[in-house]
Amino acid sequence: LKREGFILHLYAGGKEGFTLQRAFKQVGGDEGMMLEVDEKRGSGHDMLSDSQVYPSLLRAALEGKLKAILGGPNCRTRSVLRHFPVEGNPDAPRPVREWGGGEFGKAGLTPKEEAQVRDDDLLLWRMIYLYMGAHYMAQARGLPKVHFALEQPASPHSYMPETVSFWDTEEWKQVKEEFQLEETTFEQKSLGGPATKPTTIGGSLKIDVEDHRWRRGRSYEKVSSSKDLARWPPGLMHMIATALQEQVLHQDVQLKALSWQEHIAFNHIPYRRDC
Repeated sequence: LKREGFILHLYAGGKEGFTLQRAFKQVGGDEGMMLEVDEKRGSGHDMLSDSQVYPSLLRAALEGKLKAILGGPNCRTRSVLRHFPVEGNPDAPRPVREWGGGEFGKAGLTPKEEAQVRDDDLLLWRMIYLYMGAHYMAQARGLPKVHFALEQPASPHSYMPETVSFWDTEEWKQVKEEFQLEETTFEQKSLGGPATKPTTIGGSLKIDVEDHRWRRGRSYEKVSSSKDLARWPPGLMHMIATALQEQVLHQDVQLKALSWQEHIAFNHIPYRRDC
């Protein structure tokens, strides 16, 4: 990693199940080129800490070692579900952000709510700041372009305009303009996700959500809470892995065969004739 640099996947979840690193390996990528970070993998992975992994990643960015940065920071304090009262549960999560000055925390929050807003914003902006540093250093040193992909729920502006979606903030619009980033919006269910979950990815990676190789999967998992939707569905994992292999490493995709058990576990993605 020190010699050649690496792809950084933040907030990757635990090591169990179908990870992006495994999807990257399946499309022919070198899984050793990807570093996945999440507090579920140990205290050293805590991106909220000023003494754990974040300082090391900052140094990697300044040394031009980050080839791409991608991830989906916690979005609990921006959830549209906070605007729907839960009958019989007055203590259900309520809106903690509002337009007109409260985009990063409205007035009258409890200490717990303030901490949630602060932590969510730290995770989001530390990811963006790593990209900014890596981008400017690569530009100054004449290194290859650093790619970026930020995943968050799609803006519900058309049906719930009071929700403070990050995509509608002036801060994102300025970042988008400065680095010439693009947005791609899709529904996760069509990619093997257990729920519809409209999603947007903003960045420089070109994600082909119409690639039919990854749109045949269907999940039969039961969703009991929003935590069940935290990990990206297999189809999205494969799309991002393909984009990394082709656009970051500039190598051809070479799909590796899965065992039958793996194929079932990955929601039958990609499609196989012997299903």
